[in-house]
Amino acid sequence: MPDAPSYEQLAAENAELRSENAELRRMVAVLSERVAELERRLGVDSSNSSRPPSSDAPWNKPARKRSSRTRSGRKPGKQPGAPGISRSLSDDPDQTVLIEPHRCAGGGASLAAGGVHARERRQVLDVPEAPPLENHRVSADLEDLPGLRDAHRRGLRR
Repeated sequence: MPDAPSYEQLAAENAELRSENAELRRMVAVLSERVAELERRLGVDSSNSSRPPSSDAPWNKPARKRSSRTRSGRKPGKQPGAPGISRSLSDDPDQTVLIEPHRCAGGGASLAAGGVHARERRQVLDVPEAPPLENHRVSADLEDLPGLRDAHRRGLRR
């Protein structure tokens, strides 16, 4: 059996281990501070600093806020079974235009020998043009012409 270490050897080894332990604890504290600082810097973006939004990484951008409304499953527009609403045809139009085709649009054959199989009626409502917009300017010094000044003011109060 090997010789057991002496008390002095054990005390020296213990002191050496204690100083090494203290050094390692100091290094852990320094490195923990550094990791915390780096994590803080890594977590900085435009929402928690003065950096512009364009400096944010594209993969870190938050997802767009979605509507909290749930979909009904219906398509937009008029639903099947709902009553249709359209402009009713006038019984007394201002003008009637009769369109009689002479040739078939599909094959070009003459339609003179064939009879009328169906008629379609449509009404076209044209929106009238807006009247021209006029801009009136008075180019006289109204202070020098009291009568014109008063007439102009009366015209503005209409």
